[in-house]
Amino acid sequence: LAFVVLRVGVALCLTPESAKQIDGIFTYPATLVGTLFALLIGFFVNNCYTRFMDNWRSAMIGWSRLNDLAMQIHAYVPDRKQACDVLRLMNAANHLCYADLSGQNMYPALRRRHLLTDQEIKKLQHPGTGQAFFKACSWALERLADQTKEKPVE
Repeated sequence: LAFVVLRVGVALCLTPESAKQIDGIFTYPATLVGTLFALLIGFFVNNCYTRFMDNWRSAMIGWSRLNDLAMQIHAYVPDRKQACDVLRLMNAANHLCYADLSGQNMYPALRRRHLLTDQEIKKLQHPGTGQAFFKACSWALERLADQTKEKPVE
């Protein structure tokens, strides 16, 4: 904006000869600033894209690990209730991990999606519990280690 005002002022107030002299002085710095600004925008957009792709890759890796777990649970845990419970808790842990990273409260979504019961949510919200996603993973491992089932996972 300042550059446009300066150019209009030069065109209206100065003679053609003095305008050429001033134009020669101001053209180079304006071009330099514009070029540096364009490079800055380019680097900023590249950084945003890189961060997005890194986060997307991490999310897809986490999703694929949950799919791997689902296939292994289905193959090796004969008790379907126990298998579903483990998957439910691991999906809840995944939600809680992303909630911890983004600073969002995922408990209403976890309740709505039937991934956690009200009692489990109260236990996770209790002060001094630690990280909620770690606790949900621990509960899933406890379900797998439950020796009262016919054939626990070894």
